[in-house]
Amino acid sequence: EGVGSTIEDLRAAGIHIWMLTGDKIETAVNIGVAANLIDNYAEQFIYTEDLVVDEEKLRTKLNEDILKAENTLDIPNYHFDDPEPVNATDSATADSNSKGKNNLDKKKKESKLQKRNWNNCLLYPFLKKWCFLKKKKKKKALSLDRDKFTSILKYSSHVLIVDGTVIDILLTEKFEERFFYLADKCASVICGRISPYQKGAIVAAANRLLKKITLAIGDGANDRNMISQASVGIGIKG
Repeated sequence: EGVGSTIEDLRAAGIHIWMLTGDKIETAVNIGVAANLIDNYAEQFIYTEDLVVDEEKLRTKLNEDILKAENTLDIPNYHFDDPEPVNATDSATADSNSKGKNNLDKKKKESKLQKRNWNNCLLYPFLKKWCFLKKKKKKKALSLDRDKFTSILKYSSHVLIVDGTVIDILLTEKFEERFFYLADKCASVICGRISPYQKGAIVAAANRLLKKITLAIGDGANDRNMISQASVGIGIKG
């Protein structure tokens, strides 16, 4: 009783709500509808177990959903720094040729290193400040501030629905930034079939990537990991 209205008040205050449950997705969605986490007009971004076997398909879907959210919310496109893929053939060829070039490369590197060290002594203060500002700017762009979040709820509502089988992949280094960037642009996030370990891992990653204060509320032993990882943890007894 009163859950729906309470959630509306929390969202109006700029609090981003995630529901992490061990229930299957269908049950989790029904609970989300009953609790006003999902409204009738919300666009749903759904990630199910069929994406586990195809990481390229998962990346494509993330990119498409992110673009939809950015266009709807009228925010700039975010640039993700992905590691350069390594070609196995090129790697093997480079390895076989590298032995004959070791001595020559070593001399060149020593010469370049001496020059670089001297340049770094002069440029270090400026480079350090530039890198700090660039990093700070990127962190700010990854998550919305409270005022922006409350304003988008007035005219847009996206819901991110994720099956627990996909979570482990979404929390890896190559996907976690996209996942949390998209989640941050959604009015609510619902994760079903989530293990106790995954609950804690999600909260820990949210702390690290979104740089926000997190509150975790649980009523069972399987919520202990999540509660301990949050900035503020509340355990309900009874």
